[in-house]
Amino acid sequence: MAQKAIEEAVEAKDLNYIRGLLCSVLGSTDKDINSLFEEDYQYILNHGISEDELFQEDDGEEYSTEPSNENLDFLAGKFRVNFSKKKLESLKEMGRAIIEQEEKEAQKKTSKKQQETAIPQSSVASRNVVIPIASAAGALLGCGIAAAATTAAAVPIAVGGVAGAAIGAGAGVFFTKRKS
Repeated sequence: MAQKAIEEAVEAKDLNYIRGLLCSVLGSTDKDINSLFEEDYQYILNHGISEDELFQEDDGEEYSTEPSNENLDFLAGKFRVNFSKKKLESLKEMGRAIIEQEEKEAQKKTSKKQQETAIPQSSVASRNVVIPIASAAGALLGCGIAAAATTAAAVPIAVGGVAGAAIGAGAGVFFTKRKS
């Protein structure tokens, strides 16, 4: 649903106010800006204001379309002064390109962190992995401790099981050998 301010401006056919409201939506840092803008834009067109009325003729002023925040800010300023369809399309295109760049950079950072924290398969394969077995034995030992404490409260039972698993895991780490 369109903003109440848009609805009132359309009813009054106040083109300058409508343009200002649309510019403020474009000035938002919300990632879903295109859907918000399109919702208001469609409301305007569907309620008696044509594109010919809404948009001004492009002034022909040159600007960079290279995607950067600086160029986007500059173009947004120019769009406020000359509300042309050409500038609007350039703004949308530049905004999409910037979002794509930011998502790719974020994805690269995530991938790099995952690579840095991953355990190489060769180092895992070069060991006899007995930790799970030792942990299971420790858990059984913990259950034995817990069974001995059946007349006590439930908290010591849980602690006994956890302690047994920890002891087993420690033993597993201690007895793990590297292959030669």
